[in-house]
Amino acid sequence: MSNTRVNVLVPIDVLSGETIPEPVIELLSGMDVTLLGYHVFPEQTATEQAHDQFHEKVAAELAAYEARFESHGGTVQSRSVFTHDKADTIERVAVEERTGTVLLLNPAPKIERVLVPIRGAVNVDRLAGVTAALAATAGLEIRLFHVTDEDGVEAGETLLADARQSFVDAGVNEERLTTEVAVAEQPIEALKSAADTTDFVIMGEHEPSILDIILGEASTKVADSSLSPVLVVRTGKHKNTESE
Repeated sequence: MSNTRVNVLVPIDVLSGETIPEPVIELLSGMDVTLLGYHVFPEQTATEQAHDQFHEKVAAELAAYEARFESHGGTVQSRSVFTHDKADTIERVAVEERTGTVLLLNPAPKIERVLVPIRGAVNVDRLAGVTAALAATAGLEIRLFHVTDEDGVEAGETLLADARQSFVDAGVNEERLTTEVAVAEQPIEALKSAADTTDFVIMGEHEPSILDIILGEASTKVADSSLSPVLVVRTGKHKNTESE
């Protein structure tokens, strides 16, 4: 059984009115959370000027969220950044804080059903460990999901059977674990449809950089098309970068 301690980066644009729903705070209470209060300003606005003008407001908002996480027994720290490039900032902070997961926020009125798309055997153990850590704090229904064409159904079923065992070995309750192979010509559309019937999505990162994930990979498309927050599990192949 896995004893994974998950650290998660939660970017939140508080100046634009973005919020962290209470069910998300409760779900992440067993993780090490880094809140990233950020805001993107036009190139002509100096980030130093933005910091002087808005830092106190952002700090107050983050402090309020810290108190809410701590009220649920969570471990939390916060940072604030004013930037011209959202994706670059999130990538840099994720590397600096050594966070293994990044959360894309959505309203989340409740979190009872979790969708875990399985693309292939790569990263399954990391997905299993993160899912087990989440499931340990809540009675979640976990649905492993794979999309393929008509010729790939048998291979898909084998993939999910192996993945299911990895999740059970990691500590996920097998009675709350189901699998589904979907046949579709447009995998992303099938994934969106599946996300529409769930409350939370855990997805693996498929490239060494999270930039593509933030700017238009499947996780962002799913987050944009449903009410489900999307937790992106990083590959672990990232290199440290210099701080701003």
